[in-house]
Amino acid sequence: MKLKHLTFSLIFLFFANQLLAQNNDDFKRLQLRLRADSLVLDAYNGDGVFIARQKSSQKWAMFQGVSDRKLDRFTPFAYDSLGFFDKHPHFTIVKKNNKYGVILSPWRNDGKAIESIACTFDKLAIVEDEGWGGSQNMLAAQKDGKWGYIHEETGATLIPFVFKTKAELPSPNRNFYKDPTETFSVEMMRLFNRPDTITKLNLAYQNLAFVPKQIKKCTNLTFLNLEGNKLTQLPEEVGELHNLKTLYLGFNHDLFTGYEKQKNLDVLQKLSNLEYLSIGNIKKTDNKRTSAMYSCNIDIPADFQISQKLKGLSIGCAFYTEEVPAFIYQLNHLEELIIHNALPNNPINFNFDQFKSKSTIQILSLGKVSSLENFNQNIHHYQNLKELSLFLLKPKGKLDGLKKLKKLEDLYIKIDEKISEGSKYYKVITIADYSMHTYRSDKPITEEQLLKTIAEYNMHLQEK
Repeated sequence: MKLKHLTFSLIFLFFANQLLAQNNDDFKRLQLRLRADSLVLDAYNGDGVFIARQKSSQKWAMFQGVSDRKLDRFTPFAYDSLGFFDKHPHFTIVKKNNKYGVILSPWRNDGKAIESIACTFDKLAIVEDEGWGGSQNMLAAQKDGKWGYIHEETGATLIPFVFKTKAELPSPNRNFYKDPTETFSVEMMRLFNRPDTITKLNLAYQNLAFVPKQIKKCTNLTFLNLEGNKLTQLPEEVGELHNLKTLYLGFNHDLFTGYEKQKNLDVLQKLSNLEYLSIGNIKKTDNKRTSAMYSCNIDIPADFQISQKLKGLSIGCAFYTEEVPAFIYQLNHLEELIIHNALPNNPINFNFDQFKSKSTIQILSLGKVSSLENFNQNIHHYQNLKELSLFLLKPKGKLDGLKKLKKLEDLYIKIDEKISEGSKYYKVITIADYSMHTYRSDKPITEEQLLKTIAEYNMHLQEK
């Protein structure tokens, strides 16, 4: 048995040496033919691609075909350095006259290696990010001392050249390819010009797919509006804005539903001085652009905690259960609470007795509410309530306690009811509409109006 193994090893070594000798002979002939002083074979792919350095000019070129009988030239002898199409098979970075450019793979361009980006950049680098969604790779470029992202096939600016270092660039995101941004808005550019002087920053509805890490230098920022963008993550630097009091994040579809949702929630927990927060299908910006409603489900962990200084909270998402997240009940100083869900099959069960902001709440809007069973017993504690909106799905319990709300100025109550048993369509039954846009009064709602509302609600229950 040992003799057989020894014989096989000797035969293998013999043929391996013959192959190496053959390759060495081919390389020598190629060097003479190309008048090159150096040849380097692409050992990663093993497809016969190699680069050669011309002896006279000391410039590199790329070829395929180790045998001198068939030789394909991919590039001319024109480059100071030249890489293979190995780890990133559709392009490679090249250098010429101390400037950098890009050559596209010949296998993507009918056998021709095209210089898609001329050698005009100070530096080029492939930035990689291994995330939940798989590897994200983008081409970073430096020009005039500033970094940005460019498209490897066209050279188009994807993220403008405003970052001082490569480390400050946002993590790679394929959304950058969908909406190339040649220049940032005037408001965004403020981040890169005396950021420490900024107290308010409005970046709403600008198709942003990221928040620049430069924002951490906005140490005096108190107001940040990121509504209506395409954000999937909040950088940790947002959590370092210790003076931030207002944060609007509504209509960023994947911010709390995608792979980065837990990290984004962690960022919110670090904002110790936050007073106003909006997320989900909530529009705080007076903007002419309409935002289409979208399905938004948010899973908030039971141990989630947020600033106890919070005065206003708006959530436009459905929860995975009917129970309202525990942290909301623990807030002591809320003046405004809005929980809206457009989906009728995801109601919420709000426990009016557990809510610790009974004495401070002034605006309360809840929908879709599944039950009012503990409403009457506890609503008298809400003595500072001025605006109340209830969107009911399965009304249970009574509303008699409404007459105890002496400061109520705005009241809106409606019921979403199925057209028929088994139907997927709903009709809206308005019980009360003393809301500011129709009622037009800054005076408290009268006792007569409250009694009328209670009577109409009770009548609807009796009909059922």
